[in-house]
Amino acid sequence: GWLLGNALIAQERDGAVQRELARMQGEWRAIAGERDGQLRPRAFLEALRVRVEGEVLILELGQRRQRLRMILHPELRPKAIELVHLDGKEQGEVWQGIYALQEQRWRLCLSPPNVPRPDDFLTRPGTGRELLLLEKK
Repeated sequence: GWLLGNALIAQERDGAVQRELARMQGEWRAIAGERDGQLRPRAFLEALRVRVEGEVLILELGQRRQRLRMILHPELRPKAIELVHLDGKEQGEVWQGIYALQEQRWRLCLSPPNVPRPDDFLTRPGTGRELLLLEKK
């Protein structure tokens, strides 16, 4: 029964991941953000384009475009996420984060590569953490 139990847990987890991904699909706009304890300026938030296609998060800012594969852990508290850079010089780099997903709102707090996952949604100076509050378009 042990293997079956594990398979059921894995299946349940996959179901939860698929449900979360389904809710993340499409375009989001950034309504607030912080980095290192500093508020992101409105111009930055308005220029940032955020889109989810499948399990890929696409961030666009001016000419810069980043594609990141999302690995979700909705069973953890707070829910956890890894973002893996898919291209460019950052390819393979991993941002570890936590997230909260409501109906039309998605809050993400991320640590830069090689820094432990955040344990709260605060950015504090010197942490390199990035916090984004997104709203479904």
